[in-house]
Amino acid sequence: MNEGCCAVGGAGAVWYARRLGGGAFEAVHVPSKSTDTGIYARWFDFTGGEPRLDVRPPGSDPTEVVLGKIAELRNEAEDVVVTVVLPEQFRKRSLLAAAQRAQF
Repeated sequence: MNEGCCAVGGAGAVWYARRLGGGAFEAVHVPSKSTDTGIYARWFDFTGGEPRLDVRPPGSDPTEVVLGKIAELRNEAEDVVVTVVLPEQFRKRSLLAAAQRAQF
């Protein structure tokens, strides 16, 4: 698999989000210096076009973007429960490497 959205962590996150959301979910991405310029097209191919990837402007604060998206979804109805799924972002594929990280 390709790196980024279509890596093992991304595939697991998409699978999990689809299970939790009954097949429907929303996806948002904040580009960094290392983001592949073809992220939108690869995401579209990877997911079959649904959901569309909401790519925010480079330099956006990822925390603010996620909190804003949660607020947006919560405003649709008072009884909405929002679950946030973040794909794994490990440089090495090992449990030991993951355990050595300062935060997850």
